[in-house]
Amino acid sequence: LEPIKKIIESKDWATKDVVVSLAPNFSVHRHFVMEDVPRHYWKQAVPLQARKYIHYPFERAIYDFSVRPFYAELTKNKQLEVVFSLTSKVIIATIEKGMQTIGLKLAAVETAPLSVFRLFNQTDKEAQKNVGKVYANFSSYEGQFLFAINNTPVLMREVEVNPSMGTR
Repeated sequence: LEPIKKIIESKDWATKDVVVSLAPNFSVHRHFVMEDVPRHYWKQAVPLQARKYIHYPFERAIYDFSVRPFYAELTKNKQLEVVFSLTSKVIIATIEKGMQTIGLKLAAVETAPLSVFRLFNQTDKEAQKNVGKVYANFSSYEGQFLFAINNTPVLMREVEVNPSMGTR
């Protein structure tokens, strides 16, 4: 943390609040659809449904979710589209302690798909609302793909590119 502390001390920043973006190996980001339930039950129903897709002890986790009601095209039934993010309480406590050590205040923690989507979406001059989007980033050894629906990142995948295999 010392290099970060030196950078912070070298400038007069307007705030000490920071937002940390968690790499995919430190968090879980899932998208799923569930049956419609009244809004006042979301706090209980959404995590219960998420347990079907996320196999991690929720009592040792911190999580948040976003819900968007919609009508299914074929059945015309109302359903809920959910984006659910989760990480360990230990990870959050460690990050918070580290930030305090260097004089910063942890304002928020988010998963990488949210951070990357916001960056790409803000810089995308041709972005349109309410359409599916795929953002791709390539390096010499890796390809990263971010899929979004209705301005919500639903899936982020990294694909390793092996130069010895050549182009296919």
